[in-house]
Amino acid sequence: MKLLYLLSVLFLLPGTSSAATVEIRDRSLIVDAHPFFVKGIAYNPTPIGQTSGEWLIEPSIYNRDLPIIKAMGANTIRTYMFRTATPVSKHLRFLDACHSNNLKVILGFTVYNPDSRDRTLAAWRLFVSKYKDHPAVLMWLFGNELNMGVDPVSPKFKSLFSLVGEARAIAHSIEGITRHPVSTAMADGSLDYVISTYDNTVDLWALQIYRGASFGGLWSTVRSFTNKPVLITEFGVDAFDNVRGVEDQEAQALYISTLYKEIMANNNVTSGSCLFQWADGWWKTGDRNKQSNKGSTCSSPNDKFCNDAWWGLHSIAPGTPNVLTPRKAYFVLQALFNPSPRPTPKVEPPPKPQNGCSDPFQPCGCCKPIVCRRQSEYYSQCLV
Repeated sequence: MKLLYLLSVLFLLPGTSSAATVEIRDRSLIVDAHPFFVKGIAYNPTPIGQTSGEWLIEPSIYNRDLPIIKAMGANTIRTYMFRTATPVSKHLRFLDACHSNNLKVILGFTVYNPDSRDRTLAAWRLFVSKYKDHPAVLMWLFGNELNMGVDPVSPKFKSLFSLVGEARAIAHSIEGITRHPVSTAMADGSLDYVISTYDNTVDLWALQIYRGASFGGLWSTVRSFTNKPVLITEFGVDAFDNVRGVEDQEAQALYISTLYKEIMANNNVTSGSCLFQWADGWWKTGDRNKQSNKGSTCSSPNDKFCNDAWWGLHSIAPGTPNVLTPRKAYFVLQALFNPSPRPTPKVEPPPKPQNGCSDPFQPCGCCKPIVCRRQSEYYSQCLV
């Protein structure tokens, strides 16, 4: 099976133009005639004291984040929301910044109410028309986990996938031969039935998988029921041990490493993944001004509990913008994203702990990093 999508775009450089090609060939994603394996990050940065929204388009935030996403070896970010009322120019400046950092964007469209079909599809038409020509856009994601809690054999589920299929047809009609792939981000559950029943509704499958220390039978499921590419648009582990009541960076790094290695071992089935998520989201527990340990039982491999405010590759601290501190999982994933050997940076002897700080390697707070004196240097020079 071969699906071809030609993505012709004009790069926004004076006096120059360039065409890019996105192609789906069997289970593979091809960009500009080269295999493209998504090494992605789920990106929804939300400042302390705020609720989830469009904070990703704030220049102070994306200028803080995009260079260090690039530095870790990622090639893609996955977004969740572009508000219709926001000036398009702000969205385009964000996409320009992604393009300048060699990052493709899996552009998410928010479906607020699937039952409001006409209103949803009208907004979708505008969304595709506004951003289809930008070179950073890799593909469209129509909605996020719309199937959550819906019986897959129910009329409601059938109606939901009818909506997804109509959205796909609209996008293809708008873009013509220069179309981007269209999918919807699926919550885990009854995937054998869903994929086998609705395989003709999407251009590829986008799956959000949280099954603990392994993806379990996922790979045999997708091998059996589809020949299309599969993207893991969310996976990950939180960084808090709810049993001991402490942050556990080592466990988070271990399980993220294990899961990503499993993705790589099945790269003949999957076209890549997006780790959830870039930075902690305090807002998720309702305590926007403090990092709560609230959550719920789940398949988390270390403590069977998901602490909602602790999923980031970075912790956050007050500041304008908020100050990010990388967790050990950042460096583990950086090494996996960049498997070729790199020169070992020159490292000075670590300073003695100061003011009771137990970790002389911490980039912020009471201790100085080994080599760096500014946080921005930490990522580019203090690689471990």
